Amino acid sequence: NLHPRASALRFVHQPSGFWGNMSGHTYSPGVKIGNWCEDRSLHEERVAKFLKEKESGSLSFLKTQSAISAATAPVDLLSMTPGTLCIGDRIQLRHDASNAALSTLEGEDNVDITATSVENVSPSLRNVFTVVAMDGAGEGEPVVYGGKVALRCMNAAGQSAYLASDRTGPHSRVAHFSGEQMVYLAGRDEEVAPAQCAWVIECHDASIRPESEGNSVPTDAAVIVRHSNSAECLSCLYEQRKKYFTTFGAEGEVTCTTRKAGSVMGEYVVKPENAWRFSAN
Repeated sequence: NLHPRASALRFVHQPSGFWGNMSGHTYSPGVKIGNWCEDRSLHEERVAKFLKEKESGSLSFLKTQSAISAATAPVDLLSMTPGTLCIGDRIQLRHDASNAALSTLEGEDNVDITATSVENVSPSLRNVFTVVAMDGAGEGEPVVYGGKVALRCMNAAGQSAYLASDRTGPHSRVAHFSGEQMVYLAGRDEEVAPAQCAWVIECHDASIRPESEGNSVPTDAAVIVRHSNSAECLSCLYEQRKKYFTTFGAEGEVTCTTRKAGSVMGEYVVKPENAWRFSAN
């Protein structure tokens, strides 16, 4: 009988380089190994698929270029009465301090449309709005201080939507960076603008605001654009360092928050973030 220790696992010493000799042959980088015919066929198939998608315009970068070209297509501004904002005018809403234009940023799902601000931009499809009456005024009639209007914008697909906002609440959406009341576009392809799309135009100068009620709103003059439902004013965060980095470049955040800087004769004075002007040329 063997000694109990003799049945234990024994390790046999192997000479140096033993496993290296068992590793197989080595090849130079230029030698094809494995099923290289199949690899070549797969490569040719990928190239053919790429060329087909390129011809059909379904490549991602071609879609992006097409979307940019469509959204930035030039649009002519329209002023029915020079110097006065009227129903039916096609205008740009520009921030008075930074000269940034209110623009639309359509999400990747083509459903959510966020309002942003873009500096040094010419009139195009994504930043030109049509003034729509919300108080029964007819096309061509002047917009007056205290009157309700909606701002309608078109997208590349020919769909319309209206500038909107909601009261801040537990279930309401907020701006991405500041957490303030969000500004977006709603009522897609609706003939009548929803209630959350009503805006009131007020005189920027607090000292003459009460007596200006009912007077025509001039173009290229500082105004306050106040949301009818929430009573908050449209605000451009032009000094905020955080920006939206999109296919169109860096764009600023737009919210609906009144920034008061005091009062004059009981009327509130707003900070530069709340001052806008309607540009028709």
